[in-house]
Parts: sequence; C-alpha cells; structure tokens
Amino acid sequence: MTVSFATELHFLQMTYGVPEMALGLITDEDLRYALPGNPTLGAVFRELGEVQQSYIDSFKTLKQEWTYEHADKDVETSKEKLGAWFKHLNDAMNAAVVAFDNATLDEKKLDRGGDFMATPREQMQMFGDAVFIFTGKVSAYLRALGKATDQWKSYFG
Repeated sequence: MTVSFATELHFLQMTYGVPEMALGLITDEDLRYALPGNPTLGAVFRELGEVQQSYIDSFKTLKQEWTYEHADKDVETSKEKLGAWFKHLNDAMNAAVVAFDNATLDEKKLDRGGDFMATPREQMQMFGDAVFIFTGKVSAYLRALGKATDQWKSYFG
C-alpha cells in the first residue's frame, strides 16, 4: 500500500520541528558545548543544515552531492541564525519536493553516487532518517546539559 503524497509531505514537514524544538531548549552558550571527542552542539546543527541543503539540491538536480558547506561557520554559535537558516531550508525543501507529482515521485531516479539510485519518494524517507540520526545526537547533548525536558523525552526517549 502506497501512502499518499500529501501524507508523506506532512511527515516530512513534521521532521522540521525537531531542530526547532531542540533550539527552544538551549542557549547560544549551549551551542558551544562539546561532548568529549565530539563536535560542538552547534556544529551538529550546522551539519544537519548542510545535509538538508544536499537533499534540497538533489531534488532539483536528481544528483546527491555531499559537498555543500555553509558559508558562515558562525551560524553554529547563534540560535537566531540557526533558526532563520532552518526556516529557509524548510521552505526550500517544500518547494523542491512539491515540484514532483505523485507519479514522478516513483518514476524519477536520483543518483546518490556509485550504483545507488533512489526515487524522490525514497529520498524523502532517507532525509527523515537523517533527521532521526540528528535527533539521537542532540538527545545525548541535551541529556549531558541537563536540558532534555519531559516533553523531549516523551517524544524521543
């Protein structure tokens, strides 16, 4: 059974709330925190943004590139900058995805490198997986900072 495009788009849009929710729990100072042997929390957010841009571009070009780097590395030290950037990314993702119709979601092929080809529908699901990975990383930081709220824990464990 195939889920409708409207439903899939709704689930995709729900993933946008994860970084927003996490940003609401922390301060700019928290973005500078690093777990031993790991990047700062802000760098984890920047990495997700760069991954999201890669997915946006893949919907437009039908080729996954992993080379995008945000021009302003200071974005990872500011909740305000990160929030604005994610708003822009989410709007761009919506525009890129709705350019497909239900049929082309399964007919078009995106080159993810090597022999790995994916339909836009599969690509949407893989982006959701990337957000889940981000969620796990951020959960570790929030717990270490003592900022994992009951709501966060009820949503993500």
